[in-house]
Amino acid sequence: MELENGSELRRSVTVRRTWKDFRAGSFPEDSIYGLRWDCVSGGVQEASPQFFLYGYVSCDDMTDGEIAHSCMHGMGPHIIKVCVLKKDNPDIYDELIDGLGPKPKFMPWKRCEAKKKSGEICGCRTRTRDVIGGQVEYRCRRHYTR
Repeated sequence: MELENGSELRRSVTVRRTWKDFRAGSFPEDSIYGLRWDCVSGGVQEASPQFFLYGYVSCDDMTDGEIAHSCMHGMGPHIIKVCVLKKDNPDIYDELIDGLGPKPKFMPWKRCEAKKKSGEICGCRTRTRDVIGGQVEYRCRRHYTR
């Protein structure tokens, strides 16, 4: 979009670090890349209850707001994973997801079916399916065979 004085108005995308973070920041639309459906946030690697749109930005491209990133772990700028919510970007969200394909269905949590050395079933929560001896079993990261 071009303004009367010849300069160009850059659209911005509002992002958060996790789907439920109250802090939000704005980045130029052209600075976000690697958009994809995902269910794990950047930073703390928090699992979400459904798939959300995630992408990557350089932490020094933020134009407004505040997100959960401090640059305390090393010299910036850093490439950080961010969550793009439909409620924050109603005007451009459909354009952002164009070409990504349908939003994946979310698998519900299951209990890990692996047996510990003691013979007990692990029982921790997982969404990872593994094929053992031709049968599908749910395995946590500790017991996943691949």
